[in-house]
Amino acid sequence: MVKAGLLERPGRGMLKITSAGVDVLNENPERIDIKYLEKYDSFKDFRVKQKGKDEEVSSVKASNSNIQRTPEDIIGQAYNGFEQSTRDDLLEQILKSSPRFFERLILDVFQAMGYGGRGEIIHFGKSGDGGIDGIINEDPLGLEKIYLQAKRYAHENKINIDQIRSFAGSLDEQGARKGIFVTTSSFVASAYEYAKRSPKSLILIDGEELSKLMYEYDVGVRVVQTIKLKKPDIDYFEEL
Repeated sequence: MVKAGLLERPGRGMLKITSAGVDVLNENPERIDIKYLEKYDSFKDFRVKQKGKDEEVSSVKASNSNIQRTPEDIIGQAYNGFEQSTRDDLLEQILKSSPRFFERLILDVFQAMGYGGRGEIIHFGKSGDGGIDGIINEDPLGLEKIYLQAKRYAHENKINIDQIRSFAGSLDEQGARKGIFVTTSSFVASAYEYAKRSPKSLILIDGEELSKLMYEYDVGVRVVQTIKLKKPDIDYFEEL
């Protein structure tokens, strides 16, 4: 029900009903099962992704059924699971933050990736900003600028093509050629198609990609444990 947007997690081990969940209670359905939850796009997207992961895992298990797993394989699989869980938690934390904090977070991510030149990052994030939430320098001298728009949306609220058209229009007003649209949710297929057709350089980053970038570039995360894997140094044992 969390994936369907009926419940949310305000904190660790806590669940809170959403306005959509209250609507379901008022509707008083006979039962809430997978078939019922599939009326919500966010839940259907989750099921599609989960099915893909399950099929991938089944394929790996089938191909490795007669192969003994190494300690490195076991650690690698556990690490991947831990990373995905952390990335899911990151998105939940973002959804509980303010829109202004989210805009600042996006700028932090790009700065961590090496953008911003000499610290030149401009944060708008106020009414009347013309659909532009931030500007970053693509190079150290600021010869090329990238305009950003950030939307902190729930999983079920996808960014549509009209919003991308509007963002492109904002770039025209600024005389800009490059723009990045970031959201915690996702984009409809036509939005991606529009971005590809556009003469401008438009990059669309959804929630999955955003959490991946945050994890990779250490934004909003901290190292809790470091494990060193060691093997015998064969060169050390070679006798002259």
